[in-house]
Amino acid sequence: MTLGILLFLLSASETDLFVPFPSGYSVTVEGDVCTVTVDRNEGFYSAAYQAPFLPLVSRVFVLPGRCEISSVSASFEEPVSAEYLSVPLAGAPAVQPVGSSQRTTLTATSGSIKLEDSPVSVHTGHILNAFTVVTCSINPWVYLSDSLLLGLSPSCSLTIEWEETGQPSNLSVLQTEMVNFRAAAVADRYGFENFHTISRPEADSSTDYLIVTGADYLDEIVTLENLLGTKGLSWQTLSVQEIASGWPGIDTQESIRNCIKHFVFDEGSTYVVLAGDETVVPAREVYTECEGYVEFAPSDLYYADLDGSWDENGNGIYGEYADSLDLYPDVLLGRLLFSSSESASAIFEKNVVYAGVNQTETWYRNVVLCGAMLFPAIGYAGAKGCELMAQSFPGNFDLTKAYELSSGDHPDTYFPVLYSGAGWNHYAGHGNNRGVYWIDNSAILNIFRMEGFSSRSNQGRTGIHSGIGCHTGDFTDDGVCLPETLLTLPDGGGVAGFFNTSWGWEGYWPEIGSTERLCNNTVHQVYVQKAPSLGAAYASAIDLEIPNMTGPYDRVMQSIIAYAAFMDPSLEVLGVTSFNPIPPAPFRIVMLCSNPLISGEDLRFKVTGISPYYSVSVFDLAGRTTGETVSLAQNTALTMETNTLSTGVYFVSATAPSGKTVSASFVVLPI
Repeated sequence: MTLGILLFLLSASETDLFVPFPSGYSVTVEGDVCTVTVDRNEGFYSAAYQAPFLPLVSRVFVLPGRCEISSVSASFEEPVSAEYLSVPLAGAPAVQPVGSSQRTTLTATSGSIKLEDSPVSVHTGHILNAFTVVTCSINPWVYLSDSLLLGLSPSCSLTIEWEETGQPSNLSVLQTEMVNFRAAAVADRYGFENFHTISRPEADSSTDYLIVTGADYLDEIVTLENLLGTKGLSWQTLSVQEIASGWPGIDTQESIRNCIKHFVFDEGSTYVVLAGDETVVPAREVYTECEGYVEFAPSDLYYADLDGSWDENGNGIYGEYADSLDLYPDVLLGRLLFSSSESASAIFEKNVVYAGVNQTETWYRNVVLCGAMLFPAIGYAGAKGCELMAQSFPGNFDLTKAYELSSGDHPDTYFPVLYSGAGWNHYAGHGNNRGVYWIDNSAILNIFRMEGFSSRSNQGRTGIHSGIGCHTGDFTDDGVCLPETLLTLPDGGGVAGFFNTSWGWEGYWPEIGSTERLCNNTVHQVYVQKAPSLGAAYASAIDLEIPNMTGPYDRVMQSIIAYAAFMDPSLEVLGVTSFNPIPPAPFRIVMLCSNPLISGEDLRFKVTGISPYYSVSVFDLAGRTTGETVSLAQNTALTMETNTLSTGVYFVSATAPSGKTVSASFVVLPI
């Protein structure tokens, strides 16, 4: 994105020039159809059922302030090396929720796709009015089903125009730190090089942390309030009854949301906890739909994403695509599930014990990763997502892996570690609100097997738990649910958890699914990016997944709405070094010579960023390399001769080890 110039005016534009899939693509014949694959860091799959099954490119702009997009346009170089496939391209299969037994065989698509079909989708969201995130899903392909012609554009240009709709009010110091962390994470993940952290006059926060609970639990809340005081956080506790009588709203849920809005935008609040299950703090049931699965499910994102009303069309059905959901959390919010004084005391005491753990202890460096066989027919195993998650844990952590790689093969070696205490415990298996299971329906962990926590107590060593299974976190169903049981066990269990209140969704194998990415993003933001709190990691995980959303009720939208956080959002995870809010070095190509160049003059540039080395290539407008790909150390100048280049426009492309790519254009003029 080197041609863009960020203009701090009432209206502005930016152009993003990029080379799609710089590592190339491969075509694989599978029976009567073929599929196209790219490096997983360079593209993603999202398509309507039976549409041409081709990877898309996600391009992201992170703009300061609150902006509204007025236009988005894309232009492409025509493919110059198109090929005729030997068999038809596969149509996109039907995505199924994790746990479904129905599988579909790949069949040929009858559809075609053209470059003018881009952008496929555009989504705009706002993080606390401090940043506007614009995501464009781009199709750089041509496919003609009648002739089986497949072509890839060698270079693309994406231009957005926007208008600034108003400056946000001053943020508190803590809010500023949190939004800068989250926005920098999005810019870094998606290679937006013109990112700048905000630095505006900061307002004092009168309330860092808002507690919403029932009037019957004010005595138990004192334990949490005292813990917040030791962290240096200011707080205010309000009962649901006070809020319902003191804040406007068509129902109690809207009154609570309006109250939260006031504290976030007027009092500078960064954290909110809903202290109690749905019988204590009511949940907003929202509409969910994907691939023919329709239901209403609780989503506390309604209380965290404070843009709009979540019922824009006024039909009383919340969370519909027509309600123009923003989805970016404006506050770091979690829910602590309890419905009795005993369970409330247990969960608050666990947070106190966790915060007081001596860093010389080592139990929190234990990790449990359980990966079930999810869909045997195609070999879709939870082990892949677990292995990707494993890359984010520090090198001095001990990982215990229990993977089911064929039906009935599920080791139980993880029980001793699980029951004696592990810092992070992840379950990639089928689920319901009572537990998570292997393919043969035996329990990985369920509310009955939790008796093991009591008999082999991990009290004082209660870690964090996450899972991808369907409905594992559906706390509004009758009876107890997995996270409520896990977090309120008086002897052992867990201190925080991330589970789905609705369906968990698979990916287009071998790509992992949106639900898996949300869990992996959370772990990555905790241990790699060193999020200042568990709430910041959770919100950032959602931020990083939204750019993969391409349309109404797709699997990403469904997964984000269902991904629930049962936690104190201010919890500081053990084993993470202190957070230092320094933004990452921008990933960009910096020209060190005149541009345009006269033929024969040397091209000189460097690549800045956080990676130690980058792969650098030069392409012409047709997408052909003009020389060998070279390895270049960060911030090191490279000189290249141009006397062999014809006059015209060229691109320098730099690829990081993660697969992220930036490019810069230069022009060679005749002598």
